[in-house]
Amino acid sequence: MLPLELIIRALGIVFSLGILAFAIVLGGVIFISLAGVIVLIMIGLYIRSFFYRRKQHSDKGSDDTVIDAEYTILDNKDSDD
Repeated sequence: MLPLELIIRALGIVFSLGILAFAIVLGGVIFISLAGVIVLIMIGLYIRSFFYRRKQHSDKGSDDTVIDAEYTILDNKDSDD
């Protein structure tokens, strides 16, 4: 083999390894981005369902609740008035 062929072959291997590393990094970035979007969607749905359940419970309790209370009126008028 000629030295020029060895240099070309070595450059080809280095270039191929660079493309492989770039592909792995780009795949990781895309995977993390998708996972982040999925987590944000899950958090949004959880918050939405939390307030929906809270609204449903408040609607149920307001119609059926009767508050029984006793009170006493105190007559504390001063003689100066």
